[in-house]
Amino acid sequence: MKREMSIPKLLSPIRSLEGAKKVIPAGADEVYCAVKIPGIRNLMLNRPPACAISTYDELREIVEYAHGRGADVIVTMELPFMARVLEKKMEEHLHSLVATGPDALIAGDMGIILMIRELGLDIPLFASIFLGSMNYEAVDLLGRIGVDRVILERNVLIDEIAEIVQRNRDVGVEVFIHGGGCSNTQANCYFIHEVREDTESIRKEFRLTVGPPCRNPYEVYEIVGDERRIPDEAQRYMDQMGTSGVPILDAYSFCSICKLPELIRTGVAGLKIVGRCMSLLYQEKVTRMYRDLLDILAEGRMDSFWEMVDILKKGVRWESVPGDSVISVRLPCRQRRCYYEPLAHAPYKLPI
Repeated sequence: MKREMSIPKLLSPIRSLEGAKKVIPAGADEVYCAVKIPGIRNLMLNRPPACAISTYDELREIVEYAHGRGADVIVTMELPFMARVLEKKMEEHLHSLVATGPDALIAGDMGIILMIRELGLDIPLFASIFLGSMNYEAVDLLGRIGVDRVILERNVLIDEIAEIVQRNRDVGVEVFIHGGGCSNTQANCYFIHEVREDTESIRKEFRLTVGPPCRNPYEVYEIVGDERRIPDEAQRYMDQMGTSGVPILDAYSFCSICKLPELIRTGVAGLKIVGRCMSLLYQEKVTRMYRDLLDILAEGRMDSFWEMVDILKKGVRWESVPGDSVISVRLPCRQRRCYYEPLAHAPYKLPI
């Protein structure tokens, strides 16, 4: 059937060769992953080592598998900063990565971007969301230092994305479409400075109830004279949920199925799913969900697209994805947790 829309690349997360063998048949055009750095104890930003590829040999197998099926492999550099003591290890890591044959590297730090260019490595370079790019000037600056694609901050609005794409024709623009997120500006978050394999120990140390600090409820009050007063919206939330606090930092799941047509019309180069730490089932099912939706849009079948969206929002299964498709769609929709909404839309006001 004749394609009516120019569809961006669909990027899926993986953390193993097995993951690649799930998401590529499910429709991923590109897969992205991290690789553990030999000799450096976990410095990965907000993610445990289990979320990364274990060895360069496994990465090489992933590259061979992906390339044999027409998919690209993008490797993300996880270090949140560059320091002289890490310089030699990072140079060795970069050379080892490039030797396996990936299609691009993602960097979230200016020091690493400059290091890659100074080493003369012949590989495309993508700028991570951790650089907090939110306007065309930021994208232009990154393009001038040799970045080929920029991953935008999650809180940029649709019309702003379109303007960035139009004014930066020489730099590809990529956006997130599904998975974990934050109602605050993303960029680099140092709320947790160390992530351990033993999540229970960190929960006990910080007396957490549901995970990292950004997902926990907090006491919310305003000071009026000498009196502390709980705002009405916070009290309403606590009454509804039976809790003693409100998750004001709001790091929960978001989606953008309703916004796919608008995102495609902006001209972005890539649509990215979040979830390198998620299960293989999640990675495969979410990839298939977006592949199906994008294929329908590519054929110009708008009525079918909105019918599928309605099915998903109701949490009903559909034949392409066996299992419970409620995994990451119904809750974000109920909460109105849509990527690319105004920054202060405060979804925590609604029951989780």
